[in-house]
Amino acid sequence: MAGYSWQPLIRLTVVPDGAAELIYVFSDRARASEMVRYLSDFFPGAQMRISETFN
Repeated sequence: MAGYSWQPLIRLTVVPDGAAELIYVFSDRARASEMVRYLSDFFPGAQMRISETFN
């Protein structure tokens, strides 16, 4: 398609202590950052990583 540019998706990976990995996908980094703040209350000490993906 002419004129179309791919926008990366923002992937948030959350690994709570002793739990399975959770993956959330967002269209922008701001929403992912909001989710990190929200999930921090429920999963204190969880490892969280934000990355970009085209898949």
